[in-house]
Amino acid sequence: MPKFKISVVSLLLSFFIYLTACTSEAEQKELNTIQSYLGSVKIDADPLPDGLYVIDVTDSLTSIGTLAPAVGDTLIMSIKAYLAAKTSVIFVDKTTLAPDTLIYGSEPMIPALEEGLSYIRENQSLKIISPSALAYGEMRVGVIPPNSVLVFDVTCISHKPTGRNNAKKLND
Repeated sequence: MPKFKISVVSLLLSFFIYLTACTSEAEQKELNTIQSYLGSVKIDADPLPDGLYVIDVTDSLTSIGTLAPAVGDTLIMSIKAYLAAKTSVIFVDKTTLAPDTLIYGSEPMIPALEEGLSYIRENQSLKIISPSALAYGEMRVGVIPPNSVLVFDVTCISHKPTGRNNAKKLND
């Protein structure tokens, strides 16, 4: 009987090691995709603790607003979204000719955009690079394959606060 218990423990331990190795390989592939993309656009940046990249790509002559968006604020955004591995696969293209109006915090969105947009200010342009865990993960969504690294080029054209006391200012 003790041999059987040892075998089950060994089997479970082996399975755990296998899953860890698979996850590490998938994560490494995503990191390689992100580093390759950053190199192709000549950007040197570090991720936030959760792996999200939020990079200010605003022209240095642009005057940026100071208020961060709060729930209920209206943001008029130019947004283009594509796969980091295949930048020709564009799945959202709401540019300045047809911007998107968003009531911040009231519309469902992937965690990467929810977090990334919390950093944006009026007249600011951000490049948000999302690992799959903060996007659609293992799900296929339209042209987006499972485990895809996504890139969002976002510009806040206009920010209309809702008149609140919990406004967070830049550098607070």
